[in-house]
Amino acid sequence: MIKHKVPGHRLGIVNAECEIKGIDGTTFHKETRLLINVHEPNRYKPAMENKEVCMHYYRVKVADVIKQSTELGQKGKYKEARNKLGRLILKL
Repeated sequence: MIKHKVPGHRLGIVNAECEIKGIDGTTFHKETRLLINVHEPNRYKPAMENKEVCMHYYRVKVADVIKQSTELGQKGKYKEARNKLGRLILKL
């Protein structure tokens, strides 16, 4: 890996290789060089620029999870419904 000095980032060039086998048995092979940009985990935090968009996103997400949990509860899958709601709370 070749490192370049960029504050808060590590850059490097790596070789990547991929082999895919098709349904008909044909094998495809691809090899390439990639430039990797690794951000320090504490420095890179994507932010929603518009507060209204962010609030709407979470409003829709919460409504969707509540709907799914309600459907699970109606089917008697209470533990699964509770886990789904718990995961949502952890994300928020």
